[in-house]
Amino acid sequence: EQCLWGLGNLIGDSAMFRDLVIEEGAVEPMVAALEKATRLSMKRNGIWALSNICREKPAPKFARVARIVPFFCEILKNEDDPEIVSDLVWGLFYCSEKNEGVDAVLSCDVTSRLVDLLSHSEVNILSPCLAIIGNIISGSDEQTGQVLKEEDLLPNLLRLTENYEESIRKETFWI
Repeated sequence: EQCLWGLGNLIGDSAMFRDLVIEEGAVEPMVAALEKATRLSMKRNGIWALSNICREKPAPKFARVARIVPFFCEILKNEDDPEIVSDLVWGLFYCSEKNEGVDAVLSCDVTSRLVDLLSHSEVNILSPCLAIIGNIISGSDEQTGQVLKEEDLLPNLLRLTENYEESIRKETFWI
Protein backbone atom coordinates (compact mmCIF):
# COMPACT_ATOMS: atom_id res chain seq x y z
CA GLU A 1 0.00 0.00 0.00
CA GLN A 2 2.82 2.41 0.86
CA CYS A 3 4.54 1.56 -2.42
CA LEU A 4 1.40 2.47 -4.36
CA TRP A 5 1.10 5.72 -2.43
CA GLY A 6 4.77 6.54 -3.06
CA LEU A 7 4.46 5.77 -6.77
CA GLY A 8 1.33 7.92 -6.95
CA ASN A 9 3.21 10.86 -5.46
CA LEU A 10 6.18 10.34 -7.77
CA ILE A 11 3.94 10.01 -10.82
CA GLY A 12 1.98 13.10 -9.85
CA ASP A 13 5.12 15.25 -9.59
CA SER A 14 5.87 15.41 -13.30
CA ALA A 15 5.30 13.84 -16.69
CA MET A 16 8.99 12.88 -16.71
CA PHE A 17 8.61 10.82 -13.52
CA ARG A 18 5.35 9.37 -14.78
CA ASP A 19 6.99 8.30 -18.04
CA LEU A 20 9.88 6.73 -16.13
CA VAL A 21 7.47 4.69 -13.99
CA ILE A 22 5.62 3.56 -17.14
CA GLU A 23 8.87 2.71 -18.97
CA GLU A 24 9.99 0.59 -16.03
CA GLY A 25 6.84 -1.51 -16.45
CA ALA A 26 5.03 -0.52 -13.26
CA VAL A 27 1.50 -0.34 -14.69
CA GLU A 28 0.85 -4.07 -14.84
CA PRO A 29 2.18 -4.86 -11.33
CA MET A 30 0.12 -1.97 -9.93
CA VAL A 31 -3.02 -3.35 -11.59
CA ALA A 32 -2.18 -6.86 -10.37
CA ALA A 33 -1.75 -5.64 -6.80
CA LEU A 34 -5.11 -3.86 -6.93
CA GLU A 35 -6.90 -6.87 -8.37
CA LYS A 36 -6.00 -8.69 -5.14
CA ALA A 37 -6.57 -5.75 -2.79
CA THR A 38 -9.15 -6.18 -0.05
CA ARG A 39 -8.47 -3.14 2.12
CA LEU A 40 -10.29 0.05 1.19
CA SER A 41 -7.22 2.20 1.87
CA MET A 42 -5.13 0.11 -0.53
CA LYS A 43 -7.79 0.38 -3.23
CA ARG A 44 -8.02 4.13 -2.73
CA ASN A 45 -4.26 4.65 -2.88
CA GLY A 46 -3.81 2.38 -5.88
CA ILE A 47 -6.66 3.78 -7.96
CA TRP A 48 -5.42 7.29 -7.18
CA ALA A 49 -1.89 6.33 -8.27
CA LEU A 50 -3.11 4.78 -11.53
CA SER A 51 -5.30 7.81 -12.18
CA ASN A 52 -2.19 9.98 -11.82
CA ILE A 53 -0.53 7.94 -14.58
CA CYS A 54 -3.27 9.07 -16.94
CA ARG A 55 -3.30 12.69 -15.73
CA GLU A 56 -0.05 14.48 -16.49
CA LYS A 57 0.43 16.58 -19.63
CA PRO A 58 1.56 15.79 -22.17
CA ALA A 59 -0.57 12.67 -22.05
CA PRO A 60 1.28 9.37 -22.23
CA LYS A 61 0.98 7.33 -25.39
CA PHE A 62 -2.35 5.57 -25.08
CA ALA A 63 -0.86 2.14 -25.79
CA ARG A 64 1.26 2.51 -22.64
CA VAL A 65 -1.78 3.10 -20.39
CA ALA A 66 -4.47 1.21 -22.35
CA ARG A 67 -4.52 -1.58 -19.73
CA ILE A 68 -5.82 0.88 -17.15
CA VAL A 69 -9.08 1.65 -19.01
CA PRO A 70 -10.74 -1.78 -18.82
CA PHE A 71 -9.48 -2.20 -15.26
CA PHE A 72 -11.03 1.12 -14.22
CA CYS A 73 -14.25 0.36 -16.11
CA GLU A 74 -14.66 -3.01 -14.43
CA ILE A 75 -14.27 -1.49 -10.97
CA LEU A 76 -16.53 1.45 -11.82
CA LYS A 77 -19.44 -0.84 -12.68
CA ASN A 78 -19.91 -1.84 -9.02
CA GLU A 79 -17.97 0.67 -6.92
CA ASP A 80 -19.82 3.01 -4.55
CA ASP A 81 -17.00 4.57 -2.53
CA PRO A 82 -17.06 8.25 -3.61
CA GLU A 83 -13.28 8.68 -3.37
CA ILE A 84 -12.60 5.66 -5.55
CA VAL A 85 -15.37 6.53 -8.01
CA SER A 86 -13.97 10.05 -8.33
CA ASP A 87 -10.45 8.79 -9.11
CA LEU A 88 -11.82 6.20 -11.54
CA VAL A 89 -13.83 8.71 -13.56
CA TRP A 90 -11.01 11.27 -13.53
CA GLY A 91 -8.65 8.57 -14.83
CA LEU A 92 -11.14 7.57 -17.53
CA PHE A 93 -11.60 11.22 -18.46
CA TYR A 94 -7.85 11.71 -18.94
CA CYS A 95 -7.69 8.54 -21.02
CA SER A 96 -10.69 9.60 -23.13
CA GLU A 97 -9.17 12.87 -24.29
CA LYS A 98 -8.06 11.14 -27.49
CA ASN A 99 -10.23 9.17 -29.90
CA GLU A 100 -8.58 5.82 -29.11
CA GLY A 101 -9.35 6.40 -25.44
CA VAL A 102 -12.99 7.15 -26.23
CA ASP A 103 -13.20 3.86 -28.13
CA ALA A 104 -11.61 2.02 -25.21
CA VAL A 105 -14.10 3.50 -22.72
CA LEU A 106 -17.04 2.67 -25.00
CA SER A 107 -15.81 -0.89 -25.53
CA CYS A 108 -15.99 -1.47 -21.76
CA ASP A 109 -19.75 -0.92 -21.65
CA VAL A 110 -19.77 1.70 -18.88
CA THR A 111 -21.84 4.34 -20.66
CA SER A 112 -24.93 3.53 -18.60
CA ARG A 113 -22.92 3.80 -15.38
CA LEU A 114 -21.47 7.17 -16.45
CA VAL A 115 -24.97 8.43 -17.22
CA ASP A 116 -26.22 7.10 -13.86
CA LEU A 117 -23.40 8.97 -12.11
CA LEU A 118 -24.80 12.22 -13.52
CA SER A 119 -27.34 11.96 -10.73
CA HIS A 120 -24.57 11.95 -8.09
CA SER A 121 -24.37 14.90 -5.73
CA GLU A 122 -20.57 15.32 -5.62
CA VAL A 123 -18.93 17.75 -8.03
CA ASN A 124 -15.71 15.71 -8.10
CA ILE A 125 -17.73 12.88 -9.66
CA LEU A 126 -20.10 14.95 -11.81
CA SER A 127 -17.37 17.02 -13.44
CA PRO A 128 -15.30 14.16 -14.91
CA CYS A 129 -18.45 12.23 -15.90
CA LEU A 130 -19.68 15.24 -17.85
CA ALA A 131 -16.24 15.64 -19.40
CA ILE A 132 -16.09 11.97 -20.48
CA ILE A 133 -19.57 12.21 -21.98
CA GLY A 134 -18.51 15.42 -23.70
CA ASN A 135 -15.46 13.66 -25.15
CA ILE A 136 -17.65 10.83 -26.42
CA ILE A 137 -20.30 13.12 -27.90
CA SER A 138 -17.67 15.20 -29.71
CA GLY A 139 -16.37 12.03 -31.39
CA SER A 140 -17.72 10.15 -34.38
CA ASP A 141 -21.43 9.71 -35.09
CA GLU A 142 -21.18 6.12 -33.87
CA GLN A 143 -19.55 7.19 -30.60
CA THR A 144 -22.13 9.94 -30.08
CA GLY A 145 -24.95 7.48 -30.75
CA GLN A 146 -23.76 5.16 -28.00
CA VAL A 147 -24.31 7.89 -25.42
CA LEU A 148 -27.49 9.34 -26.90
CA LYS A 149 -29.27 5.98 -26.72
CA GLU A 150 -29.08 6.10 -22.90
CA GLU A 151 -32.62 6.95 -21.81
CA ASP A 152 -31.55 8.75 -18.62
CA LEU A 153 -29.03 11.01 -20.37
CA LEU A 154 -31.33 13.89 -21.26
CA PRO A 155 -33.29 13.93 -17.96
CA ASN A 156 -30.00 13.90 -16.02
CA LEU A 157 -28.53 16.67 -18.17
CA LEU A 158 -31.70 18.75 -17.80
CA ARG A 159 -31.51 18.41 -14.02
CA LEU A 160 -27.84 19.46 -14.06
CA THR A 161 -28.70 22.74 -15.81
CA GLU A 162 -30.01 23.82 -12.40
CA ASN A 163 -27.01 22.59 -10.39
CA TYR A 164 -25.69 24.97 -7.73
CA GLU A 165 -22.14 24.76 -9.17
CA GLU A 166 -21.54 27.07 -12.11
CA SER A 167 -18.84 24.74 -13.50
CA ILE A 168 -21.35 21.87 -13.65
CA ARG A 169 -23.96 24.01 -15.40
CA LYS A 170 -21.34 25.24 -17.87
CA GLU A 171 -20.12 21.71 -18.70
CA THR A 172 -23.73 20.52 -19.03
CA PHE A 173 -24.59 23.27 -21.50
CA TRP A 174 -21.42 22.52 -23.45
CA ILE A 175 -22.69 18.98 -24.03
